[in-house]
Amino acid sequence: MTGSRVYLLGVAVVAIIAFGLVFLLPGSLAPKLTAVAIGVAVQGPLGWWLVKSIGTPKFLQVWPVGILARFAVLGVVALLVFPAFHWSLSPGLLLLGGVMVALLFLEGLVAWLKTIEHGTVNNEQ
Repeated sequence: MTGSRVYLLGVAVVAIIAFGLVFLLPGSLAPKLTAVAIGVAVQGPLGWWLVKSIGTPKFLQVWPVGILARFAVLGVVALLVFPAFHWSLSPGLLLLGGVMVALLFLEGLVAWLKTIEHGTVNNEQ
């Protein structure tokens, strides 16, 4: 299975788990659904961009832009979106952060799989 397919499958799994947690965690549904939707909508394409740039010279440009975008989204949601609707920050931000961290972990997994696939891991040390 290619890195792109692993990433797409992983995004789907993370989204399903996160949307399932929406109904298990206490609190109103709207902020939790919004947080998960924003997390998947932002992190999904950023991760796809990063996965596609692995092994190219632009990887070191893509990675920091993605990190800054993630921090910006967390800040905007915490400081503007949730307060505008008078929503409690928890558990919405917990879900948003969880989705972003899970998908960030997925990016690392895909990068690792791509290095193994292309034989760029040097085990002789």
